Amino acid sequence: MGEKVGFIGLGAMGKPMAERLRETGVDLVVYDKVEARVHDLMALGATAAASPLAVAKASDIVMVIVRDDAQVTEVVLGEGGVLAGMKKGGIVLLMSTISPALCKRVAAAGTALGVHVLDAPVSGAPIKARPGTLTIMVGGDKGAFEHCLPILQKIGANIYHLGGIGAGEGMKLINNMVFFGNARVAREGLKLAAAAGIDRELARQVITQSTGGSWAIEQWNTVTAGKNTPEDRALAMKDMSLAKGMAEELGVPVPVLDICIEMRRGNDPAR
Repeated sequence: MGEKVGFIGLGAMGKPMAERLRETGVDLVVYDKVEARVHDLMALGATAAASPLAVAKASDIVMVIVRDDAQVTEVVLGEGGVLAGMKKGGIVLLMSTISPALCKRVAAAGTALGVHVLDAPVSGAPIKARPGTLTIMVGGDKGAFEHCLPILQKIGANIYHLGGIGAGEGMKLINNMVFFGNARVAREGLKLAAAAGIDRELARQVITQSTGGSWAIEQWNTVTAGKNTPEDRALAMKDMSLAKGMAEELGVPVPVLDICIEMRRGNDPAR
């Protein structure tokens, strides 16, 4: 494509995604508040930028994967943010898990400036980011999506265009809602197995090969069981709250999600 790609947010998901892009030959300019993360990308040949604004000024496409609505608002819509520096015709990809409403707000601001905005959240955890096998859920202009597809294919094996702006985030929230429910019942099942004198790992293997199988139980030892740090609990509550808000807006009852939220509020550490 010959385009410069900007990447903002080098956290647990963003860093392996950016590394994958750089290792596959993408001309990358990066920004993160943690300098050590930026230095790691520079070692791979990426260019460092001093701010989100600087990333945007140097890029044709900017990928943003930060923590939440508040950070996306600051990084993209702020006075020194991405939209303030994007060239007309540029494309911004919102890859964080955020509200569909914020995506629509950012897209409207981008349209006023002649900039395309897509929501493109990812799923698969760092273990799929490193080899470039993420699932990517995209909402927004189809032409802009097709333009970015060669870049997305470097980090994703399953890429879906789901409709207008916000559709990608809506799908991501639904996916996470299902994951949290699966993880909760998997945790209870393994606890019950141990109480019954059944080896927990053997029980996990049996469930994986049976009708109770899910990604949550399949990846229990490498992903799911470790998602109980304060940071992970906060992110889980953020995602579940966003899904609950979406359900309320659409008038759809989600009683299982309600239970998961209440259990998370109680900080249930059961394993």
